[in-house]
Amino acid sequence: MKSKSLPLLPKILSMIKSRKLIAWLIMIYLSLAWGSSFMLMDKALKVFQPEEIAALRIVLSALCLLPFILPHLKKLSRKDWITLGLVGLISNAIPAFLFPKAMQVVTSVTAGVLNSLSPLFTLLLGILFFGFRFPRIKVIGVLIGLGGAMLLVFFPASRTSTEGLAIEYPFWQYAAFAMLIVIATVCYAAGTNMIKKYLNKMPSLWVAGFALGIMMVPAAIYMLVTDLPATFEAKGSVAWEGLGYVFILAAFSTAIGVWAYSKLIQMTDPVFSSSVTYLIPVVAMLWGLVLKESINIYQIIGSLIILSGVYLVNKQR
Repeated sequence: MKSKSLPLLPKILSMIKSRKLIAWLIMIYLSLAWGSSFMLMDKALKVFQPEEIAALRIVLSALCLLPFILPHLKKLSRKDWITLGLVGLISNAIPAFLFPKAMQVVTSVTAGVLNSLSPLFTLLLGILFFGFRFPRIKVIGVLIGLGGAMLLVFFPASRTSTEGLAIEYPFWQYAAFAMLIVIATVCYAAGTNMIKKYLNKMPSLWVAGFALGIMMVPAAIYMLVTDLPATFEAKGSVAWEGLGYVFILAAFSTAIGVWAYSKLIQMTDPVFSSSVTYLIPVVAMLWGLVLKESINIYQIIGSLIILSGVYLVNKQR
């Protein structure tokens, strides 16, 4: 009996290693896709209003996944529809509206940094409301990562005008818009825990597709009362260029991103999956350098601290 079972050990170890590799590949993709999303929103804001970007993003991302989920419509229970609707609202729709609104004042680099608050709220909500338990080392890693994020928040880069001049906002105004991103990270955290708790056995493609598909209906209705037709008529090719940025955002950051993130949540624990937001500021900062945004030494130091937190969050013991 032992001789027959021994050859299975290398296969099992290989599967474990492969699963871990897939998880890290997903994390790298999400870091690139979501770290670039702030730059794409910043570009789109030059053409569209924040609410228009949000509605377009939800509709386009849902359309990308719709062909894959339509054959499975009858396989969901009433409870599944309710849970998916809540996940779509909390984790997709609300942040989609909050981020571009906040980025009217907050730079793309700072937005990426603030987004790294998500793992802390994931941990807190998981413990308080979802009954999850995490090793102490993960808590320490989250707090270290949060400390790095806070360093960047208190020393943000100045936003620049089209003429290259620094734009300064009153502290209360900056804080108010920054809080919109904080609220969005709480929404991400709640959605992460909901998927892990209630949708862990559902295929990740279904989770992403149906959650976005449900939100597509109110988003499409909302688009009817916006000034999108007038924008395209007035701005012509510039508007279509802006739509291109939103489509890239919708397809790669939202449609594929939410799908991959749902898979990552199911493969790992909520804190590991949400720790992808620790890497997002690094990508956002690189885009900031490309776009010649103002980046200070505090942002570099903060990013290094954040990466230290990533290491501790992903330690098994």
